[in-house]
Amino acid sequence: LAPMAAAVGSTGDAFVQGKKGERRMKDVEFCLPISVGTIAFWLGKKADEYHSHRWTVYVRSPVNEDLSPIVKKVVFHLHHSFTDPVREVTVQPFELTEAGWGEFEITAVIHFIDEAAEEPFEIVHALKLFHTNETQSNSTKKPVSQCNAMQRQTTSGTEAHAGAGAIRFQFKRIDVRRLARL
Repeated sequence: LAPMAAAVGSTGDAFVQGKKGERRMKDVEFCLPISVGTIAFWLGKKADEYHSHRWTVYVRSPVNEDLSPIVKKVVFHLHHSFTDPVREVTVQPFELTEAGWGEFEITAVIHFIDEAAEEPFEIVHALKLFHTNETQSNSTKKPVSQCNAMQRQTTSGTEAHAGAGAIRFQFKRIDVRRLARL
């Protein structure tokens, strides 16, 4: 496995029953670090009343590795004022770029591949367009960047927090060829 992802526990043939009655491998857990973030650029002279910044929201690996062997799609929920505020991204990179004038919370719903047999994971991320340091003025050369990592553990519920984190889940079955691509 790549440094980013690792299977934890034994790989024996013992199985347990999952929450929905599915067969899962006993004592095998998969850990996959994922970061959710935004980066915003002030448009300067190109800005108008409703489009002062161009921004991108993303779901990615902290070390830029391909998430598509585990992540099936990401659904981004934008502010209701956007045309089509619910956007689905089904290919890597899992990101979305838009233009606007205001800060708001973006919800990213991460859907896993069918083999993972896991429920989608939701995280809320605040889009920041302005630097928090009030003495720093808008600049087209200095982006505003913010990143959150998340952690999911199927045995003890769900939590999301800033800082280093990972998604942890147990596989219904493990396809070694799929994991080898990580």
